[in-house]
Amino acid sequence: MTISKEQQEKYLSRRAEDLAQSFTAEESKDADTLRRIGHKMKGSGLTFGFEDIGIIGRQMEEAADAQDWAKIHALLIQFRDLLKVYTAEHRVQ
Repeated sequence: MTISKEQQEKYLSRRAEDLAQSFTAEESKDADTLRRIGHKMKGSGLTFGFEDIGIIGRQMEEAADAQDWAKIHALLIQFRDLLKVYTAEHRVQ
């Protein structure tokens, strides 16, 4: 299955929305929302060509299950930084 640049851009836009929701969920200690978002990232990252997002999603899902808020925060910062790189790369091409 070939994923177009437009599909990848939409995917990244949706992940940016997930990132904002994740920071809100972290602030309110909403592990269920973080688990759901992590699960979605884990399943879709590889499909859209972003393996690193899938890996962060898996780790976020596990951290949410454990309610490891320090790990969750570190993963959200990593996700934010990675999303900036991917977004910049896709705008340049």
